[in-house]
Amino acid sequence: MIGNYNKIAKDSNDNFILGNNVEIGAGVQKSVVLGDGSASGGSNTVSVGSSTLQRKIVNVADGTISATSTDAVTGRQLYSGDGIDVNKWRTRLGVGSGGGAGGGAPVDAYTKSEADNKFANKTDLDNYTKKDDYKDANGIDVDKWKAKLGTGADSADIQNLRNEVYERIDNVKDEVRDVGSLSAALAGLHPMQYDPKAPAQVMAALGHYKDRQAVAVGASYYFNDRFMMSTGVALSGEKKTKTMANVGFTLKLGKGSGTTYSETPQYVVQNEVKRLTVENQELKERLRNLEQKLEILLKNK
Repeated sequence: MIGNYNKIAKDSNDNFILGNNVEIGAGVQKSVVLGDGSASGGSNTVSVGSSTLQRKIVNVADGTISATSTDAVTGRQLYSGDGIDVNKWRTRLGVGSGGGAGGGAPVDAYTKSEADNKFANKTDLDNYTKKDDYKDANGIDVDKWKAKLGTGADSADIQNLRNEVYERIDNVKDEVRDVGSLSAALAGLHPMQYDPKAPAQVMAALGHYKDRQAVAVGASYYFNDRFMMSTGVALSGEKKTKTMANVGFTLKLGKGSGTTYSETPQYVVQNEVKRLTVENQELKERLRNLEQKLEILLKNK
């Protein structure tokens, strides 16, 4: 054992370690472990790595390929096929009895009999015939293949699926148009300014979007000059009625101007303003007359 932090179980004998942090478990005999962190592969094995740390053995000479050889075969030998008994491998694989490209008799070919498509007769490679069934899938159980591929029993299933997709798209479009008209109708509900004698108000509005129309009704109520509540509901739809509703609260913040609202009805205030306007005009007219008379008196003096 050459290295540090290596461990070998008590009943494991004749093992060799070259590296660090290697552990050989119980019952392992005559194994060789090379490299840091490698793991034993069992008795009578040579390991250069572990399940999580693999290493390559490079610069290895070609091994002897024969019926009795126990040499390791290199990648170059496998790639080129040097020393391989081709005929024996062909026999094992059932690809014919000849040598093909490497020499010898040509490889035997087999084709289906055109009489009943049940028996295969040996024939020469140069005399084979090709059937055209593969082009149009004659003799194939199309329904079974459709079932495996999930395409249904016939083309009608595909058309039904397409129609369903289109129908869902149309439903989404209708929903968007209904929502647009309902939103437009609710947006048209506007309460008037605060009137202490008439705190409640009723509103109505129409909405239009694309080819859809909606109607909305609402109400608002002033609890005082600083707090108001409003609500509304809209209806739309041709085949099926769609609804949309809202409730809102408005609170005025800040100190305000300090002005308190009079309980006098608005129409009374408006009439009083008109009366004062007329009276003001009359006073202006009388003042002009007095000024004219005064000017005449001053001139004649």
